[in-house]
Amino acid sequence: MKEIDVPVSFGYYYVVLENADSFVAFDFDEALTEFVFTDLDTNLHSFYHEETLTKLLDNEYITKEIEGQSTELRNYYLSMVDADQWNVEGLTAKAPEWVELFAKIKALKDKVDQYDKPLPEYLTAFINELKAIPAKDFIAIGIYTTSNGPYLDDYFIEMVLKNGVFYSIASDFNNYYWIRVLEKSLALK
Repeated sequence: MKEIDVPVSFGYYYVVLENADSFVAFDFDEALTEFVFTDLDTNLHSFYHEETLTKLLDNEYITKEIEGQSTELRNYYLSMVDADQWNVEGLTAKAPEWVELFAKIKALKDKVDQYDKPLPEYLTAFINELKAIPAKDFIAIGIYTTSNGPYLDDYFIEMVLKNGVFYSIASDFNNYYWIRVLEKSLALK
């Protein structure tokens, strides 16, 4: 069995955090509710495990403080599983356990987003290439996802230059975080 590499592990780790604002606001549609009981569950079990966190720490994707908060989040989550409020009714009723879990996710997301992680080489090169292009040469820049995304589907940034050159970068669970970095690096709104 092939081991999941560190950038992919970080992508799955970050998927838990990406929906923090919707979690805290209890802004749940059917897809996000399903996400909570499937992907959130899987990712907190697997990608917040101490072995994965150690790899992320050793490769500078997270800090020691973030590792500690991640472990605390996973332990809290595991204490909720199979409890009385561990169901859709508890979620929609905003049971205190869910409120606390989502507050922990939001606090961790804020901490992770503040940490200046090293970028993968391919993305650094791509950003540098794009930054070298004069702004006047771009005729269109778009950021989009499907109605099920970005947590269930791809997320895209596409750019078109006057000379017809087309840049596109698609993201999935494995590199969703990095496309957000690209968006911020290029100051795309």
